[in-house]
Amino acid sequence: MLVNLQGKEPRHESLNTSEPSLKKAKFIDKAINPIPDEMTEKIFSYLDTRDLAVCRKVHRDWKGLIDTHHIIARSFFRDCHLSNRISPLTAECYTSSIQGWLTGFSNMGGELAEELDNVLHHEHFPEILFFSIAKVLVEAKELTCQNVATIPHFDWVNNATFSPDGNHLVTASNDNTAKIWGLVDGQWQEKATIQHDDCVNGASFSPDGNHLVTTSKDNTAKIWGLVDGQWQEKAIIQHSMPVNNACFSPDGNYLVTASDDHTAEVWGLVDGQWQKKFTIQDSSSVNSVTFSPDENHLVTVSDDDTVKVWGLVDGQWQKKATIPHSKWVNSANFSPDGNHLVTASEDNTAKIWGLVDGQWQEKAIIQHD
Repeated sequence: MLVNLQGKEPRHESLNTSEPSLKKAKFIDKAINPIPDEMTEKIFSYLDTRDLAVCRKVHRDWKGLIDTHHIIARSFFRDCHLSNRISPLTAECYTSSIQGWLTGFSNMGGELAEELDNVLHHEHFPEILFFSIAKVLVEAKELTCQNVATIPHFDWVNNATFSPDGNHLVTASNDNTAKIWGLVDGQWQEKATIQHDDCVNGASFSPDGNHLVTTSKDNTAKIWGLVDGQWQEKAIIQHSMPVNNACFSPDGNYLVTASDDHTAEVWGLVDGQWQKKFTIQDSSSVNSVTFSPDENHLVTVSDDDTVKVWGLVDGQWQKKATIPHSKWVNSANFSPDGNHLVTASEDNTAKIWGLVDGQWQEKAIIQHD
């Protein structure tokens, strides 16, 4: 797919997805950067909603790049493609959530919803939907938001997170509760209240949206599962001190918790039951923990002004690197391909580390004021 920019010189190279070969993709030898927003929007703006051939071709060519493990394509597809965010993307899912959102978006969105209704069962409906929504957003001149629901708590709300399909929302509060809300016929309805004995620090969904975990100062993390439309408590993870954070693995089969008791615990889902698999011992409180995309690494942020990278070797988690900062570390995240890591600290720096021959090496320090 070559994009005609009508005689204007683009600031960036055009993306030729008609040639999925790694050798032929011109941008493959350049730095790993996401496709610029202005180029993405330009691509979208030249796509006709009804052009099924273009949708089919775009999907096939991107899939060709993704199948060859092309880093840029995989990252862009994961970040932008609705069929990844809404899995599985079915007519039922569209009807229950996206249709209502489009109708309320603008007159243009309402007209688009009517067009999409006619192709609900087309084999390339995900592509049609993706590019149609992109076109509406590109052509929109003004975006007006309105409050559609208010979720009440009796104290500070520390965290709010949507499920991957956008049909559920969970909030975590200092009033010792987390609340799960569901989108039903365009209305947000309370589905369940998770009670803790102390402040709820955070809450997050599993990648498939069928589980969620809450973490609390009452020294526990609670795992809930969606069964026949109802949220049911599945497990309670006990620590000896407050639990600060918890994160599901990308495949949803593992969960790791971070606690003030100087540990991170890895739990696995076996025959529908959550079982403790490993305990990572740290020298100070563990404030957060995150899986790498391939699930073979973990990164922990600790009170000792360090970030530690852990690797899975023969079923055991081993410390692979310690990233020092001179002050408190706020966060750490892996790149989409898992080969880089960035840390952010109150010492006014961010540090980028790269995985080279199995070793984490410092690649850059980004200085802030």
